[in-house]
Amino acid sequence: MLAVSCVLAALFAMPTRSLGEALDVLVVTATRIAEPADQIPADLSVVSGREIAARGAADMATVLSLVPGVEAPPGGDSGPSSAVPSFWGLHEFDAFLLVVDGVPWGGAFNPAITTLDFTGAEASRGVEGRSAGDVRRNLLVGVVHVIHYPAGEAADEADLAYGTYGSVRGSASVVLPQIGAYRQSLIIDGQHLGFADPREAVTNEHALYRGAMQVGAGTLSVDADITFLRDAPPSPVLRAGTSLSALTPVNANFNPADAAINENKYHLTSSYSLPMSWGTWDTLASFA
Repeated sequence: MLAVSCVLAALFAMPTRSLGEALDVLVVTATRIAEPADQIPADLSVVSGREIAARGAADMATVLSLVPGVEAPPGGDSGPSSAVPSFWGLHEFDAFLLVVDGVPWGGAFNPAITTLDFTGAEASRGVEGRSAGDVRRNLLVGVVHVIHYPAGEAADEADLAYGTYGSVRGSASVVLPQIGAYRQSLIIDGQHLGFADPREAVTNEHALYRGAMQVGAGTLSVDADITFLRDAPPSPVLRAGTSLSALTPVNANFNPADAAINENKYHLTSSYSLPMSWGTWDTLASFA
């Protein structure tokens, strides 16, 4: 999920199903010109939506776990639902650009990792969305670009998982009935993660609605994303020199008993894509 050379791009890709045949994976580099992945003069890795689903990856740490030179240990100042990514040893976690379906996710030097959701992640049709390469405000160590299924193309499926410390996660995606030429789909998921420290926990609920239709020669799309996040944070691990301190247990929590990092996020995006003889004209408006 990485491209190094001033611009690093992470694209989640699967062959599109609506065309009935697989397409070659294309990416958009900093030059904003679509190029085959094997011809880009940079180190690029692509993690497909099929691989994400097969591994049950639901967070940045798991998705990046098999990408050489990249890691994203969970946790950080934003709570247990966040992560601290590093690219080729550069641990400036806030110096990369996070993009979801062509929209910068979070502010400059403040990627919204806690509300990043990989349910239904897929890049299709040779990457229709803009690459993170054409938004370079906080592009210092890399770019992570997540692309979800287009409207009306999400698979009808449901998933349920459970784990230790009372952890449970569920998700479902469904293609909604088409209204005339208007295609629509809905993805919902939620989870509760428990930890060895009984006071540390993550609970979130998420829903993504996508709609699209042909308007003239172009495509008009509308996305609505809602996330409710509840984090009960742990305390930082104390160190003594190069090792952990033996003065306190590893799971010691010095936060107040009711400490929480909560967020309700409402995100609406509308876009219009118009093919032209010299390229594609894209207009996008986003409000969160």
